[in-house]
Amino acid sequence: MKGALLFLALILTTQVKAVNLDSLYKDDVSSIEKICEAMIASYSGKASETKDWKRFENLFLSTAQQLDVSFEEEDEIVVSSLSDFMEHSKPWYDKSDFKEWALKYTIHQFGNIASVVQSWECEWNTPADKDTGSSRGLHGFQLVFNQGRWWIVNMIWDGETEDKIIDVKFTN
Repeated sequence: MKGALLFLALILTTQVKAVNLDSLYKDDVSSIEKICEAMIASYSGKASETKDWKRFENLFLSTAQQLDVSFEEEDEIVVSSLSDFMEHSKPWYDKSDFKEWALKYTIHQFGNIASVVQSWECEWNTPADKDTGSSRGLHGFQLVFNQGRWWIVNMIWDGETEDKIIDVKFTN
């Protein structure tokens, strides 16, 4: 009996947490544009500000993959689960002044699925590492509409380099 009550309490706590996240971030997932804007806003901000990683996590299916194809250090695609991406990336974002903004969205939607290409630009300053810079690139998202909201199914991104210049069709 004690075990059954504990199990029931765990389920109710989990459901209350989900309801609280859903109501707290309901507007973020109400449209394709808003979910893309919320994704950037969740990790942008000053180093002295707390980034909203719960908000970030709430945008994605728990099985979502993050694919980095920018090849900054090695010539291989880096594929991460949502939790691995946050574990790896969170420390850098949290210690950095980081601001990212969307330049343009290209959205293709059919029924409950959508594909988005989003051009972005960003600036950062990481005082502890004496690292400052800026860059541009593209995010690709696949989304699904389910349970009355949009979910990011996966995300892929690449950064602009001297050899890879973003076509103007993605920025104007």
